[in-house]
Amino acid sequence: MTNRTFTVLKANMIRNLRIDLKYKLNFITDLAWLAVDVITFLFLGQVVASSDIDNFLYEGFLKEFLVVGVIYWVIFNRAYKDGVSVIPNEAALGALGFIITNDITLSDLIAGQFSSSTIKTSVTLIVFVLPIVFVLSFVPLGETTILHPLIFSPEILLFTLLLIVISWIFMLGITILASTLNVIFKKSGPLTFLLSYLLTMLSGYFFPLEVLRTFGLGTLEEILYFIPTTGMLYSLRSMLIIGQVPSSILLIIVINGFISVILLFFAIFIMQKVTRKAAYSGTLEFY
Repeated sequence: MTNRTFTVLKANMIRNLRIDLKYKLNFITDLAWLAVDVITFLFLGQVVASSDIDNFLYEGFLKEFLVVGVIYWVIFNRAYKDGVSVIPNEAALGALGFIITNDITLSDLIAGQFSSSTIKTSVTLIVFVLPIVFVLSFVPLGETTILHPLIFSPEILLFTLLLIVISWIFMLGITILASTLNVIFKKSGPLTFLLSYLLTMLSGYFFPLEVLRTFGLGTLEEILYFIPTTGMLYSLRSMLIIGQVPSSILLIIVINGFISVILLFFAIFIMQKVTRKAAYSGTLEFY
């Protein structure tokens, strides 16, 4: 009996290892996840340990810094995850072929799911989260408040809406682009979620990008602001925490808006190419 149990266990282990080796992409993404985690929390530890970061805009506002980041990414994380999952989900239901034969492109399918998820998340934030933030904005917490009272000015509200729209366009493009990995590799879930995690990390969600200067990476900090989620989150924090519209915000909006639109059209183009190739090879409906 013991020998049989050992044999079954050994065979099962070998089988699982063979499956894992077949999908080598999982090994690569696991290593990447580990590396990103280590690097991310290295920087986070540097923020906590260091109090002399040059031109650190949010000194004394770490709680507010994290609150704005969480609210910002809550809007897009769920939409992204739902968007990249919609193709495998529809294929599992046997509906993907029907959808395609009715002239609905995969980009349309993803955009619809992304939009509906954004609406659901936004309603949840507006109904449950923002009222709490609104109340806390007028409750002193030590020497600071949770958010700057001036955020309710028409100018800042308008800019906030514009920044969210630009971020939405960019993340929709990223979602469609990431979904092409599903069409090509089929089992690409870890890679698509790694992409989302990288964008979140590079946006300064976990730590202020100013900390890069202490590592001699000031040039990298400037480059990262060309990623729309990074530039938009930086601008949102400046407005909602400090209560000021950065002098460079118009330039950031124009550059990041242009990048977002270009990326969206590029993602749609790539998805069309990948879809035609998968349909021609007969693998479009298999995931």
